[in-house]
Amino acid sequence: MLKPRAVYFILAMACLLVYGNSLNNAFVSDDIPAILNNPRIQLSLSSWSEPQSFLNSLIYNIAGFNTVLYHLASVILHLINTLLVFVLLNLFFKTQASFLGALLFAVHPAHAEAVAWISGRGYLILAFFLLVVYLSYYKSSCQEKFKPRFYFLSLGAFSYYLIGSFAFFIPLPFFIILSDIIFNRWRKNWKLWMPFLLLVILRIILIGELLPHRIAYVTNYLGGEAIWRNPIPPFVYSTFSHLWLLIWPVGLTFYYEPIVFYPLAIWIGFSILAISACFLPYLFKKSKSVLLGIIVFILFLAPTYSPFPVATVVAERYAYFPSVFLSILAAFFYQEYSEKESKGMRRWVTVLFIFIIGLYAGRTIIRNSDWKDSRSLFKATLNVSSESPSGHNGMAAVYFHDGDLDRAIAEFTRAIELKADYAMAYCNRGVAYYNKGDLARAISDFSAAIKLKADYAEAYHSRAVAYFSSREYDKSREDVRKLEELGCQINSRFLSDLMESSTKE
Repeated sequence: MLKPRAVYFILAMACLLVYGNSLNNAFVSDDIPAILNNPRIQLSLSSWSEPQSFLNSLIYNIAGFNTVLYHLASVILHLINTLLVFVLLNLFFKTQASFLGALLFAVHPAHAEAVAWISGRGYLILAFFLLVVYLSYYKSSCQEKFKPRFYFLSLGAFSYYLIGSFAFFIPLPFFIILSDIIFNRWRKNWKLWMPFLLLVILRIILIGELLPHRIAYVTNYLGGEAIWRNPIPPFVYSTFSHLWLLIWPVGLTFYYEPIVFYPLAIWIGFSILAISACFLPYLFKKSKSVLLGIIVFILFLAPTYSPFPVATVVAERYAYFPSVFLSILAAFFYQEYSEKESKGMRRWVTVLFIFIIGLYAGRTIIRNSDWKDSRSLFKATLNVSSESPSGHNGMAAVYFHDGDLDRAIAEFTRAIELKADYAMAYCNRGVAYYNKGDLARAISDFSAAIKLKADYAEAYHSRAVAYFSSREYDKSREDVRKLEELGCQINSRFLSDLMESSTKE
């Protein structure tokens, strides 16, 4: 029988060993604007309401741009989450089953995006608050005697995180409600739900323009025109895609593109899910914990298939907390066999679990190396998602920074071929043409980007510079005026040069 101290030690060592090779990884993708090129990173200590930015700023003030500490913070946070997952599982299962379920969570390859990518750490923070809120609520309300200090800890943690988040965190009150219903605690606890629901309603009201802006951004990214969408195709696609990457984490990639909803596949998938739903009453009687795991998986992926899109349909980081379902399922099956079968069978089941966990750990270590730097990341992405416009755009940026403009232009062109309305790729290719001295093509690409996205400030700024270089000063000034209308800052040296050109005309 494993003692709690031994369990915590082994789980902690598993996290450190599996993610040890990620500590020296570089800044990649969103890390660069969020940290490396963020002029306000020193001032972000005041943004206490946004945990990810606050933590990045805190680390910057300690270690500057030394990536080791940024990655170490992610690994430690994953370690803490793993221990909390063990505590969660231990509410429903015996120690050994809970330990194996938590160990599976610790080493799962699908978590590498959230742990090995600094900007993915937001999902580690999200999971931490979800676990703290639920476990505190459980401790306060699910014992014989109500414990107000744990309830207020739960409510306080929920209130704090809700200030800076709304998409993947808002389902939490509904999870608490469904949990109480499943375990027949709703008569005693229903009054405790009210503050959580009122906070959610208040947060939605106070979102203001933030939610419509997010919806417009995601809709544009997905290539859609209508804000509202039929949630059934993304629901089926998201459910099976995330479930598959949890069970068979082989073809992991940064961008799951292109996403195509084939009507026949969606119909078959929805039929399978509908038939599976018929077994939920059986699960309610047989194993309430597994039913709770299914709710975790479905509920906390809801933003990926909401009628108003606030997230892309598939991403490994989205599956970080929903993967608790897999840990619950693993703990359930292990406990079933360990209690009902012979010692020989229990031994073989244990060996099988350890073998699977070992394979997952090895795959995670390999996956961490994909995040070593931008070149490794986008090369690995295109190896799996060769038709990904975002992947080709990212690979082009790598070539651009290496000074290989011809290969960069070729990759930007490929991204545009795959996604004709890809404004960012047009703008980026325009910058590459500008650096080659081809001003006509540069201006053409900047204009194409602006046509696709009328408020594209970067494209206006780049085109203003290109017009200035081609001595088309009037057009350059028009773009500068547009930037001023958009409320954007303009390079002071460029403005002075443009003003000087006015006196020379």
